[in-house]
Amino acid sequence: MLTSKQIYDRLITAYGQPDWWPGTPYAIMVMAILVQNTAWSNVENTVTEIGERLTPKYINSLTEEE
Repeated sequence: MLTSKQIYDRLITAYGQPDWWPGTPYAIMVMAILVQNTAWSNVENTVTEIGERLTPKYINSLTEEE
């Protein structure tokens, strides 16, 4: 019987790395949190609007209202 890791490795070999989430690891984390409380289309729009500024430093600089 194959382990889950072996199955995963075979899938990666057959299909390559999945490209489910766009962006940097930080952007992916932010999107994963946001999508829990809003529609994916709103998350995409927000991330697109923020663009390259989506960094911990930028987010930390925002006021609560922003």
